[in-house]
Amino acid sequence: SRRALSKKQKKLIKINLKKFLFDKEKVKKSENILEIGFGYGENLVNFSINNPEKLIIGCEVYEPGIANLINKLESKKINNVIIYPENIFYLFDKLKKNSIDQIFVLFPDPWPKKKHFKRRLVSKFLLDNINRILKKGGEVFISTDSESYLSTILIEFFSNKHFFWMNK
Repeated sequence: SRRALSKKQKKLIKINLKKFLFDKEKVKKSENILEIGFGYGENLVNFSINNPEKLIIGCEVYEPGIANLINKLESKKINNVIIYPENIFYLFDKLKKNSIDQIFVLFPDPWPKKKHFKRRLVSKFLLDNINRILKKGGEVFISTDSESYLSTILIEFFSNKHFFWMNK
């Protein structure tokens, strides 16, 4: 469901997004973390506060979530986060090979209707792109509360030779 942006949210995106916008020159040679679909940014903010030495890249298309994140970054004076406000598959083309240490995909839309399964984020195509940008020994963290989507996620990862399961 699309939610209309408030005046404050529109202003945050129009004026304040540019200082947080993704620029491949900002991607560090040291530790880089990517969160795909950060929602309203709660995990991203907490992670950035607890890891000030790391660069956190947040990718999200949902504008109210982007505005909420910008507001939190500014109020907490966080400066180790950059935002890519477009589809993750465009970002993959901008990231260098082996440039990301950890990737978080927290509660992606499960698209529960069978006719919408093709819209699910976790797929062979996603994993091939993740494999390209992930450093050797890098980690991918995925969580879902959908049993049906969990099955899809497990099948995709177990059938991909580039990943092995570390869940305890």
